[in-house]
Amino acid sequence: FYGNTLQNGFILDDRPTIEQNPYVQSLRYLPKAITGCVWEGASGSCEGAEHYRPVLNVSYLLTWLISPNPAFFHLVNLLYFLGVVFLVFVLVNTITKNFTLSFLTALLFLIHPINNEVVNWISATSELTFAIFTLLAVLYYFRYRNTGLSKHLFLVLLFYFLALLSKEVAIALPLVMVAIDALFFQTGVRQFLAWPTIKRYLLFAIPVFVYLMMRFAAIGAKALTGGREQFGGY
Repeated sequence: FYGNTLQNGFILDDRPTIEQNPYVQSLRYLPKAITGCVWEGASGSCEGAEHYRPVLNVSYLLTWLISPNPAFFHLVNLLYFLGVVFLVFVLVNTITKNFTLSFLTALLFLIHPINNEVVNWISATSELTFAIFTLLAVLYYFRYRNTGLSKHLFLVLLFYFLALLSKEVAIALPLVMVAIDALFFQTGVRQFLAWPTIKRYLLFAIPVFVYLMMRFAAIGAKALTGGREQFGGY
């Protein structure tokens, strides 16, 4: 459906953040992918930076090492998007146990034109990785609530952390878990106020704290309290 994107090149933000960015072109800069910001290669520093997205940097780096050809970056986006569509199918099937509904939902998501930019534009890769880790976190939260297995809750927290490292808006994901408890597991007020439930929600503070410390170390105090386009705005 999006195969024609393989013919496209680097455009707009792709050029300074990938094509002209030495930090995503060599394994020796792998630590910089974790400790730096998206635009550091172009601006020379992370002062005043808005985005701290190490998953995006690592994705760029690994893709470049395989091939610097923009067609390969577009192929990676297509594979990420395929993963998102598959996870949409799995999540809906987990909730409804209805194969036909799950298939049609995933198909609608696949062909819906609202996804054009995130699939076609290499610089929107962070949207796709964010979606992958968010869907995995939600999927494993359902599995944890159904089974009570601690390993599923650990995976929820791990995928939540990776979603945070993909895009800032992931900070709100625990609210989705609260909604799941209320809507799908009929958690009442008393249950929400019970210590086991509160303790479960408090665990989400661990990946948030680690993420904020990493973000602060990478791009400074403005990363936490900046203006409209900074983390405070998110």
